[in-house]
Amino acid sequence: MVNFIERELVDLYFYICLDKEKDMSICPDCEFCAYFYVAPEMYQLYMGKIPSSYTEDYWIYAFSPTNKGEEISSVQLRLKKKVQMMKNNRLRTGKWKYFVSRDRVDEMWNKIKRATEKGLLGIESKVSTTKPKNVKVGHEKGTHVICIYTYDWTDKKDVKRVRNELRKLGVINRIPYKTDEDTIKGKYTSKGSKGISKFYE
Repeated sequence: MVNFIERELVDLYFYICLDKEKDMSICPDCEFCAYFYVAPEMYQLYMGKIPSSYTEDYWIYAFSPTNKGEEISSVQLRLKKKVQMMKNNRLRTGKWKYFVSRDRVDEMWNKIKRATEKGLLGIESKVSTTKPKNVKVGHEKGTHVICIYTYDWTDKKDVKRVRNELRKLGVINRIPYKTDEDTIKGKYTSKGSKGISKFYE
């Protein structure tokens, strides 16, 4: 239920609401209001976790319909599963990496999150938040990274399909694709690793 404590939130709901004659200071919770559902995209963006201001965790996740249920698993458990798959030479997942400025991250994450949950992209997506990190990474200062995962980096047709869908969402600059295996092995360009991008387009 929505709690109208902050003035900014009240202003936001006034903007969403079609009934401008309402006294928003005494308005009932918007989730019970028919007017509220005329703007579901704004609801998802503003009432969801917002990467530009979220500090509870390092990442915010979104999952495709086929991977629904993964969100209840801890990050550590999912990573452990990937490490085991890598040991068995079965790990094929990878991700497109899109670096975006803080003033645009909320807008772009909202688009990618919704597309992921509709099954238009890959198996999962995540975006970095503003939670302070123990290690400083130069390129992340004032910048967020959005990772869009695919199930198998060797399935080039699917990898390219996801890239084309990202272009439709406004990701038109060239971006790299990196395998999860290289990430788990600690291969990063910031650490001097070279040639780790399987694709760059």
